[in-house]
Amino acid sequence: MLLLVKKFPLATRKGILSRLTVDAQTYELLKRVPVLVLPTHLSFPAIFRQDKEIYVYPENSAAGHLVYYRNDPETNRCTSYGPLSNRLPTAS
Repeated sequence: MLLLVKKFPLATRKGILSRLTVDAQTYELLKRVPVLVLPTHLSFPAIFRQDKEIYVYPENSAAGHLVYYRNDPETNRCTSYGPLSNRLPTAS
């Protein structure tokens, strides 16, 4: 079983996205690979599938805009696919 998750290392206090490989019978964690690491904190990754492609758009308020990424299972990386918004709204 493959899972895309937010990892929050206490040492850096900065969220990153990781891919977990878990045994579906025993729920044992077999492998953990970072797939998206940015200079800013990532949180609340929304994940969607279109056809056979998997996309993710994490909250990244420090960037000031929302970007979605395509997950590439061959390279275990998420690459920028395009902006969902050019500017996040600011609090009044």
